Formats: sequence, structure tokens, C-alpha cells
Amino acid sequence: MRDAGNNVVSAPGSASGQSFIAHAADTLAPDVRVCRRCLCRITGHQPDTVPADIAVTVVEAESDDCFVCRGVFRQLDDVSILPLEELRKWEYETFWVGSRLEFGMLSREKQIAEKLHCEPLHTIKADVNRELGLRISRHTGKMARMEHPDMLIVIDISFMTFQLEPSPLFIYGRYRKFKRGIPQTKWPCRKCHGKGCSYCGNRGKMYETSVEEIVAGPAMAATMAESHSFHGMGREDIDAVMLGEGRPFVLELWKPMKRSIDLSALRERINSEGEGRIAVSSLRYSSKDEVRRLKEETPEKSYVVRFRILGKINKEKLSAAIEEISGKTLAQRTPVRVAHRRADKVRERRIIECSLLEYDGDIASVLVRAQSGTYIKELVTGDEGRTQPSISAALNSSCEVISLDVLDVSTGADKLW
Repeated sequence: MRDAGNNVVSAPGSASGQSFIAHAADTLAPDVRVCRRCLCRITGHQPDTVPADIAVTVVEAESDDCFVCRGVFRQLDDVSILPLEELRKWEYETFWVGSRLEFGMLSREKQIAEKLHCEPLHTIKADVNRELGLRISRHTGKMARMEHPDMLIVIDISFMTFQLEPSPLFIYGRYRKFKRGIPQTKWPCRKCHGKGCSYCGNRGKMYETSVEEIVAGPAMAATMAESHSFHGMGREDIDAVMLGEGRPFVLELWKPMKRSIDLSALRERINSEGEGRIAVSSLRYSSKDEVRRLKEETPEKSYVVRFRILGKINKEKLSAAIEEISGKTLAQRTPVRVAHRRADKVRERRIIECSLLEYDGDIASVLVRAQSGTYIKELVTGDEGRTQPSISAALNSSCEVISLDVLDVSTGADKLW
């Protein structure tokens, strides 16, 4: 092998090296110039063990004359300082670098690899990213990490530009809701879709506030995030309260400038602003994986439902009807009240436990423990026959729901959440 000064690089002297030499000499033109760094990456050899007599002119490492890299590695010291000033505005502990290279650089690398019948250990793009990561780590004192970095830095080397893509911050918690008439998430106006109109009182939303807004407001302020998304483990009806230990949720904060916040102080602020309406507990940092698991979970739920019986029913008959439903599997067609936003189909849901708590005159309170996704109001009313069996059908008398309280969202004996 010749370098730019016609010096010979020593060969390893192995049989595999000789085979490599013979094949390469037949397939590669002698005027192709490749730098030591690129040739070593493509062939998998160390600089001092690259086989001799390959018909390639070897130029100094990172040379502008390199057919593959065109000297891009010489630019990396200057490139690595591009994002430093902007990075100082963000709080992060780990980062990773992605790069955009000159069009054709990967193609040229592939040409050399094919002619030499080699499979590069890694691409020039990966090599550039690694080198930039090492430099930026030295500049910032932060750790370069490919898996779940706090910050992704994307640098376009050809145009000497960059962009920062901070990873979302996830905060887990449980919320209790004490006031009826508050939805879990912000509900945009169905008429103006958030713009503001006479139908929604120019608020752009159907309800004054939501659990999401009460929780997200202080969290957004604390982290200086750009926006957010609220992920709940199911949701209760707007006119239901959520009691017990509360419903698990994860708040996803997008582009947070601060990532290390006092979660105890955040809990206190949320509870202060939500006093009399909601309260949160068990705040901790979470992850995208936990959001997925939380959405897939199908917990049992416990309720107290109060309803009025429109007819003369004695307590013994009511107790017998409720006991008969306990342990049964319901066939529930999508209720009329949600048919506009959910697929019309029949779902089977099991009533694990159903028992009478009290009965005074024509008003009953019943404890229900049911499989996730059970429509409890329709268990009582029957929804014009769309839920079978139902308390109403068992009594042969119409019932109307007065209130619904969610007592517990059970996540299993292991208390995963």
C-alpha cells in the first residue's frame, strides 16, 4: 500500500490478509485516494495492520483528498462548538448527536466497501456522530448516551447549522377529583374547535377547566415546557368523582428547559390551585414505556352508584335483583351517550361484586366492583336494552342514576402503580 509520500505500510502477513490483497488489486483502480481513517473503518484493520499492495493511494488521516470523507473529520472541532451557546439554556444530563452529511458521502463509502468486498464495522455517519459526541462531552461535561438521551443534537455539517430536540419529561402521579362537572382532559369546543365562539363563551372549550389543566399548569411553569399531554389510566365520567387513592396518570411535558424540579413543591402547588376540586399524590419521574404500560392496563374498578327507582320496590326484591347480577358477565352495546365518539359494538364485561349499601324510600346506593371498561350507569338503567342484564330489567322498573363515585382503580397486588 502506498501513502501520499510513497511510503509503504507494513502488511500483517496472514493468509487472510493475502487473500484480501489479491482480490482488491483486481477490482480497485490505482488512482483512488482514501485516507487512513476511512480505509481502516471500511476494512476493519488497525492503521498499522492494513494489508500492503492494495491498489489504493493512502493519504494522511482525515485528508481533504480522501475519496470518502473529503476531510470532514478536520471540521469537527469547529462543528462541535456550534450548539454550545444554545445548550447552556437547557438543563440536561445526557445527550446524543445526529448528523447530516454531504450528499453522496455514504454512497462513496459503499462503493469502496463493495470493491474491497468488505463490510464496514460502522458507517462514516456513525463515526462522525461518535466524534462529535466526544467533543461536545468534553465541552459540556455531559454524558453522550444513545439510549434515551435527555437531548438530541442534530448538526448539518454541510451548512454548519444545528437543531436541538430535547426529550419529553414524564411525571407519574395519582389524582383524586372531588367536584363533579370537571372532565379529565381539556375538551375543545365542538363548534369552534378551540378558537372561541358564542357557543363556548369565547373560551374555546366546553368546560371551564379540567384535571389536565389544573395539573399541567404548575408543571409547565416549573419545567418551562413548551406543551404537554395527559395520559390517564382510563377516565371517569365528567359528573363522577374520583376518590380512594386516586387514578394513575402520566403527564408528558414537551421541550422542558428544566428537568430536575422539586416534585414535593410541585404537588403542593397543584393541590393549592386545585383545592376543593382535585388533589394529586405519589409524584415521581416516569418514562414513555410506562405510558404504554399504563394505557394497556385493564384494572378492576370499584364504584358507589346512587339511583332512583321509578316504582314501588321493596328492599328484599332490590337486594335479590342486585345479588343476581353479582358475578354475571354483561353484554354492553356502546351506550347512546357515547355513541358519537366510540365504535358501535357489543362488549362483554364482568361484574365481580355487586351489593346493596342502603335503600331509603326510592333511592338506593349500590357498591359495584367491575372489570375495566364497564359502563356502570348503563348497568343500572339498562340503556333501553343495550346493556343486559341490568338492575332496571331485573326489577322490571325504570331507574335513573343520581350520582357515581369511583372508589378505587386497582392495579393489582404488586402495586405496580
